[in-house]
Amino acid sequence: MPKRRAKGEGTIFKEKSGLWVAEISLPGGKRKRKRSKHQKVVRDWLLAQREALIKGLIVQDDQANVSQLLDKFLDSVRITLQPKTIDS
Repeated sequence: MPKRRAKGEGTIFKEKSGLWVAEISLPGGKRKRKRSKHQKVVRDWLLAQREALIKGLIVQDDQANVSQLLDKFLDSVRITLQPKTIDS
């Protein structure tokens, strides 16, 4: 019996057409999908999407402006940058 993924982890399955599909649910209730002939491609995409979701890089609000996006970006890279770089 296959292992069941935890809630929010996403899913990978094969369609009748023979394509592999990865799907992840966003906090707002929307879903993102990736289709490919190769399972590795969708698996890597799913892992990247999950990491981006954890780091807060995926925008859930369709009405986000540039200021909000830049604030999110700076919060995500603040750990790796020097204070003077952030100020500039």
